[in-house]
Amino acid sequence: MSAAARRDADRAKLKNVVTIMLNNDEVNWETHDVMLALTRFGVDTFSDLMMMECRDIESLVIPTVGTTAERPLGFSQRRQLLAAICCFHHFCREQSKSINVTSISNSNFQRFRIGRWDASAEVVPWLTTRAPVSAEAEIEHWNKIVKISRSDYKEFRDEAYWYKWSEDSYSL
Repeated sequence: MSAAARRDADRAKLKNVVTIMLNNDEVNWETHDVMLALTRFGVDTFSDLMMMECRDIESLVIPTVGTTAERPLGFSQRRQLLAAICCFHHFCREQSKSINVTSISNSNFQRFRIGRWDASAEVVPWLTTRAPVSAEAEIEHWNKIVKISRSDYKEFRDEAYWYKWSEDSYSL
């Protein structure tokens, strides 16, 4: 495969992310705000997109036509772009190999974004091994999340019923 063919295939993957995963118009995808901001940042291919970090995505701006003024990319668009990158890494990690991003449908992406994606977590490339989490850290995290309320549990008063039971049993 020639370099031009590889670049075209990589560009088609970027088009898939912008149109299918982010649910944008397929006809005008190159003039969409997300694509304009990515082009302004120097992202022309899917490989370039995978090299972006969280701070790069947060700093994306949309060039305004005819003026030198720029406006920041919308919050939801930045979050969806970050979720798309995390989705690709998640599915690659799940299958233990690099997958074709064009195989990820919008419904699969939405299921990942709503159910599995942690927006506060850092983007971890799929080839990077994650540090194992100790059991103590998991318990500490669980204790932070779950607050046990005393009113949720009925008080166990064994002694109150013991006297009544012992009277009944002795009278037999």
